[in-house]
Amino acid sequence: MKIETGLFDHIVWQRNKRAVSEALITGTAESDGTIEARILKGGRPLPGWSGRVVGQSRRGKFKATITGVPIGGPYRVELRTPGSRQPLVARDVLVGDVWLLAGQSNMQGAGRIEGALPPIAPVRAFYMDDRWAVARDPIHNLWESIDEAHELICKGRPPENIQRSVGPGVAFGQKMYEISGGVPQGLICCAHGGTSMEQWDAERANEGTRSLYGATLRRLRKNGGRVAGLLWYQGESDANEKDAPLYSERMLRLIAAFRRDTAHSHLPVVMAQMGRVVDRNEDEAIWWNSIQETQRLLAQKIRDLAVVPTVDLELDDSIHISGREQARLGVRMAQAMYALRRGKKALPPPIALKRARLNLDKSTNLFQAEIEFEHVVGKLSAVGRPSGFSLVDDQRRNHVYQTHLLGKKVVLLTNLTSIDTTVRLLYHGRNCDPLCNILDSADRALPVFGPVPFGLWRVETPQVQKLEISDLQPAVRSWPKLRYPKGPQTLGFAPRAFPDTFCNIHPELTKRAPENVLAYFRCRIHCAELMPLAIWLGYDGPLKVWFDGREVFSDPDGTNPSMPNDAEISVQAAPGAHEILIALASNHGRAWGIFLRFERTDGRRKANQPPSGLAAPQVLQSLTMPQL
Repeated sequence: MKIETGLFDHIVWQRNKRAVSEALITGTAESDGTIEARILKGGRPLPGWSGRVVGQSRRGKFKATITGVPIGGPYRVELRTPGSRQPLVARDVLVGDVWLLAGQSNMQGAGRIEGALPPIAPVRAFYMDDRWAVARDPIHNLWESIDEAHELICKGRPPENIQRSVGPGVAFGQKMYEISGGVPQGLICCAHGGTSMEQWDAERANEGTRSLYGATLRRLRKNGGRVAGLLWYQGESDANEKDAPLYSERMLRLIAAFRRDTAHSHLPVVMAQMGRVVDRNEDEAIWWNSIQETQRLLAQKIRDLAVVPTVDLELDDSIHISGREQARLGVRMAQAMYALRRGKKALPPPIALKRARLNLDKSTNLFQAEIEFEHVVGKLSAVGRPSGFSLVDDQRRNHVYQTHLLGKKVVLLTNLTSIDTTVRLLYHGRNCDPLCNILDSADRALPVFGPVPFGLWRVETPQVQKLEISDLQPAVRSWPKLRYPKGPQTLGFAPRAFPDTFCNIHPELTKRAPENVLAYFRCRIHCAELMPLAIWLGYDGPLKVWFDGREVFSDPDGTNPSMPNDAEISVQAAPGAHEILIALASNHGRAWGIFLRFERTDGRRKANQPPSGLAAPQVLQSLTMPQL
C-alpha cells in the first residue's frame, strides 16, 4: 500500500462537529479487498480499533475513512489489506484543528528569527516540502517547496532566508492550543511574499500547481480536504491606483472559492488589516489607506470574517512586522478566530467603529468629535499621548489638537466652530506611517479607518474675501433709527480684497477714535433659482443688515470677539441678483470687521447622504448690479 492523501507521520487530522476524526485517506494497493485499521495510543489499541474495516481497495486504488478517533493523540495508525504481510504505518498522528495560512510576506514570515517562539509538540505545520513536523519558524520554507508556482513567481528557486522568516502562524497555533483547552493544531502553509490578488485569483486553479490557488488546493487535498478556517494577510501589493478599487470584489470571490473548495459554506476567515509602511509619499498613501478601509469593511460584507488591526506593531524593516511583534499578531488572530467559532470564554470580536458624532462645547464654542467603539475589552488606554486620529478638510489640514480616552470612547478636541461643520474626513491611522498607540485591556488595537465623512454636507459659498467698503459715515445716536441709506451710491463704495477670511478694517476705524463712526460693507449674490438662504455673520461691534433694502438683522450690542458664527440670518432669495448691505459701528475704535458667507439651507445633509443637483448662491464681484 502507498498513501497519496490524508495520512502521514505527524499529521493533524481535522476534527468534525462531534469533535472526533473524520479523515479521508486515499492511495494505491496491489490487491483488492477491505481496508482494516488498527489505532494505538501509548502502545495500546483504542477500544474498537483492533482491526476495524474502514474502506475498500479496487483496481489498484483504495479509499478509507477513519471516523471517531478522539481529539488528542499521539496515535499510531496501521492500515492493511487482508493479504498484506506488513501494515502501512503512520506515527505520531493527532486529531484537532487544521488551518490554511495564505497571503503574502507578512504571513509567509519576514520578521527576524530572534523573535521566534520555542516550538511545542501539539502544534504542527505542513511545511512546503510536503512534510508534517512540529511548527517552528520558518514554517514557510519556500526554498524547498514542491509546487511550481513559487519558482515561477521567483523566476527560479526561492532564496533561503532563515534569518528573516518569522510570521504569525506559530504564535496563532500555540494560542489556539492554549485557549481551546489543549486541542492539537495544524498549520498548512501556503503564503508567498510580494503576491497580488491577481496572482491569488481562484479562476487560475485550472493552471494546477503553477498558480498559487492551485498549489493551495493541492496541499489542502493532500491532507484530506478539510480545515477549520483560513488565516489571510495580504494587500500590500494591491495598494495602487489600478488594483485598490478592485480589492473588495476580488476578496469576495476568493473567500467564496475557499468556502466552495473546502465544502465549508461558513468557513471562518481571519484576515490581518495591513499595518504601516515607510518611504511612501502622500499620493501613495491614498491607496494604502484605501486597502485598509476596504479590509475593515469586508467584515460587514462577509459573514464569519474578522479583521485584526496591526497598525500599532513595530517593524523589522520598512514594511514587515518584527519577529517579536508577529507573536502579538498571532495571538490577536487566534482570539479573533476563537470568537468567530464562539468558543467558551472567548473575547469579543476585534474592536470595531460603532458611531461618531460632533458635540458643541459651549464653554469654548468649539466642536468635539465623539467616537464610540464596540467590542472593547475593559477600557481604551495609551502609553504617552494618545495618537492616531485626524479630522481632515479638503486642504488636507488636520483639525484635532487633543485626544481623550473615556472607557470605550475617544473624544477629539478640535478647532472647529459651528461654521466649520461642513463635512470633514475622519481617519484613524491616516497615511502610511502613522503613530497609533491606543489599545484595549486585551492588547488589541483600534482599526485603521477612513475616510469616514463626518459632519454635515452644506451647499454654500466660501467666506467672502472680496466686497465693497464705504467711506466712514457719522454714527447715529439711536441705533433703531438707522435706516437703509436713501442714496447708497453717495457713500463712496470702493472694492476691497482681504488677505484672509476676516474682513478687517480696524486701521480705518481707529483713525477717528474715540469718535464713533459707521462703515458699510456691500456684497452682491446671484441665485439661479428660488432658494432659502442663511447669511452667516461674525462681527465685533454694533451691526445692522439689509437684504435687498429690507432690514433682516440688528444687534446694537455687538462687541468683541468676532467669531464666524455669531449670527445666522434666514432669508428667502428669489431667482436673480440680490444685495446685502451691512452697517458696522466702530464702537469708539474697538470694532475690527466682519466674517461673511452664504449657505443654501435646503442643501444640508448628513455626512453619508451628500446632496446632488443643488445650485449654490454665487458671490458677484462686479460693482454694478447686473441686469438679470
